[in-house]
Amino acid sequence: FGWGESDILAAIGKLRDMHCYCAGDPHHAIDGAFVDKFRARALHLGEDVYLKYYVNPNNGFLIINSCKKI
Repeated sequence: FGWGESDILAAIGKLRDMHCYCAGDPHHAIDGAFVDKFRARALHLGEDVYLKYYVNPNNGFLIINSCKKI
């Protein structure tokens, strides 16, 4: 849906607790880290999005598994 890196980072910065529908999902742990899942309506540039990400415990990097238009 045409988002670049800056759009994805801006969208993540706009996420709020109310957007989270599955925090720390142990069934989808990656590299020992739990995955957080978010759904948000009109989050950035009017788009409804689904995001899955985690913080890599080895290096502290934010790993985005999925960023899709709903």
